[in-house]
Amino acid sequence: MEAVPTPFKLIRDQNFHNSWFQAVDFARTYGVDREIGGHEYLDGVETGKVKKSPIRDTRQFFLLGRNALDQIETFELHPDFRLQRPREYAREFTYEFNKEYLATPKDKRFAYIYFNLLVDPVDQLVGLRDNLARQIALDLPSNRCQAITWQPSKHIKDHEPPCLQRIQIRYLGEGEVEVSLEWRSRDVLDAWQINLVGIVYMLNRYVLGPNMCRIAILTENNFSLHIYLKELSYALTVTPISINPQLTARLY
Repeated sequence: MEAVPTPFKLIRDQNFHNSWFQAVDFARTYGVDREIGGHEYLDGVETGKVKKSPIRDTRQFFLLGRNALDQIETFELHPDFRLQRPREYAREFTYEFNKEYLATPKDKRFAYIYFNLLVDPVDQLVGLRDNLARQIALDLPSNRCQAITWQPSKHIKDHEPPCLQRIQIRYLGEGEVEVSLEWRSRDVLDAWQINLVGIVYMLNRYVLGPNMCRIAILTENNFSLHIYLKELSYALTVTPISINPQLTARLY
C-alpha cells in the first residue's frame, strides 16, 4: 500500500451551506482514493470475510461563526443536501428518543446513537452543564469541560465504533461559548450538515440554554471526511449558493 498523505483543508466561514459545499468540493477534487473497512459481520458475528468501502478521503478542519450557527439553529440545510428532515433527526438527540431507543429490541436498534453514548452509563450532558456553570461562576474558561463517546471496553474491537469522539465547551464570557468537536470518521455528503443540526440542538437544549449561553464559534476536527466513491456522481452535482455579502458577523 502506497503511503499517500491525507489532503488537509481549513474552512473558515460564516455560511453553513457554503461551508458544506467547500468541504464536498475539496473532497471530490483533491481527496485520496482509499479502501477502508474490516471484517464483515452478520448479526454481530464475524463471517471471516473482509468488507471494503472505497472512499475519496480528506482531513478537514472547520471554524464556523455566528451566522452559520443561526442557520444551523433554524434547521436550514443546503438545497442539494439529500436528507431534508432536520427536525426529525434532531429529535434523536433527546432524552425522549433515547427512552424509545432503549425500549427497542437490540436486534432492531442502530449500531449506536450519539445521545445514548453521551448519557449512558454516565450522563455527560449533566456534566457539561454543571462544568459550564462553574466556568461562568468563576468567569474563567476551562479546557476540562468535555464529553466523550469512546468506551474502550466496548469500542476497542468494535467493527462499528462511534464517529463522533469528543465535545468540548469553553466559556468565552458575556454568555458566549466556543464548542469544539472531534470526529474519527465522517461522510461529508449525507452526514456533515445533519450531524451539526442534531448536536447543536442537543447542546442548546440541555447544556447551553440552562446556563443562558449561546455558541459564538464552532470548530471541528475531522480526521477522515470522505465521499463514498459510489456516491461520487451525486457529489459532482453539489453547487454553491449565492449569499448576501452584507450578512456578516463576528468570526474569531
